[in-house]
Amino acid sequence: MSYWFGNDNRLPQQRLAIVSYVIVGMVGVLLIGFWKLQVIDSDKFLQWAERNRVRSIPVIAPRGRMLDRDGRVLVDNYPSFSVLLLRDDPAQVEKNLPAISEGLGISLQDLKEQLQNSRNLKNFQPIVIKPEASKADVAFIESHRSDIPLLEMLMVHRRRYLPGGFMSHASGYVGEVSEQQIEASNGRFRPGDFVGKSGIERQYNDPARGREQRRKRSRPSAHAGSDPGQTDSAHHRL
Repeated sequence: MSYWFGNDNRLPQQRLAIVSYVIVGMVGVLLIGFWKLQVIDSDKFLQWAERNRVRSIPVIAPRGRMLDRDGRVLVDNYPSFSVLLLRDDPAQVEKNLPAISEGLGISLQDLKEQLQNSRNLKNFQPIVIKPEASKADVAFIESHRSDIPLLEMLMVHRRRYLPGGFMSHASGYVGEVSEQQIEASNGRFRPGDFVGKSGIERQYNDPARGREQRRKRSRPSAHAGSDPGQTDSAHHRL
């Protein structure tokens, strides 16, 4: 009788020990997972959260002016807008491409080619789909903020040369970067960038470009030109 009574006492204790070990193991796994999420991978998840809430919009520095030895301006800049396409959500981009093509007067094939050329860029990096926006383009973007939130305007500066083509053979001109220049730049150039193509513009392209900055935008409806940001540019005396 005492033998069976002793076994009955040991059996619940064994089960209780097993259950205790299982509970301790589960708590340990949860603590390890919590430590991994909050400490080890905290920077990665913080970046993901910021990426969902905040977009990084480039603020392009104006090219430096060209002056003669007496300080007279030979090449200057004038302000304009470029149209950016936000590519965070590829499904939304594909869905809105026809409306964007019609509203901005860009062929659908051209838009698809631009997306194809920028396939190596990260999705959160916007691309320039129209270097110089017209008044109609600005009106289209502003009136479709709610239904097409993929478009943004970027304040840029275009080159203003002397009238009549004076000094054009020496000053040269700027144009959109080619695929060959992008591949040879080791990441310095991206699709939509403008660089010097000939003359002094090409010779002094790097110091004339200045340094691009970036600003944060947390609301999709914020105007790209509302915060000019800080950029650096240089003046070159000839």
